[in-house]
Amino acid sequence: FEFTKKSHEENVDRALRELRARMTTTYETKTSMVVATIEMEEPQLAADVLNAIIAQLDLFMRLKRINTAAEQGKWISSRLTEVEKELRSTEDALKNFSERNRRVADSPELLLMQNRMLREIKVKSTVYEELKRQYELAKIEEIKNVSIVNVLDEARAPVRKEHPKRATNTAIAFLL
Repeated sequence: FEFTKKSHEENVDRALRELRARMTTTYETKTSMVVATIEMEEPQLAADVLNAIIAQLDLFMRLKRINTAAEQGKWISSRLTEVEKELRSTEDALKNFSERNRRVADSPELLLMQNRMLREIKVKSTVYEELKRQYELAKIEEIKNVSIVNVLDEARAPVRKEHPKRATNTAIAFLL
């Protein structure tokens, strides 16, 4: 890549721009596959660079998934604590209501209040159970370290040279 710049950052920037120019990716919608190719002067170097890029992509995707699951776990944990407090508070309110009003069945208003409290407890219990389930799933996802990028065909050095096309160039030069 002919590193001629004085600063390391400029050299890296130039190398990345050059790599981007040499690399092509296509997405096949029917098969949901991504095909990546890279053109370089040395065939084995091209294969090694492409394999290294794919390995780094897989590592990035795994770390991103783990970090996302950890963040989700933290949020769910805090929400779980809030919902648990709300549920306990509502249950305590129902307990106090039941202690103060022994004959709820005789009063339609008290019966309505009791039904509302029971419904609220049921909703909060359902939310609590779902959050607990989601928390466990997030914890499982956080410890997964499975490869995300499935390589169907590892990059390898081409058998024959693609560029420059000497026969075509020779014919053009001869005609000129």
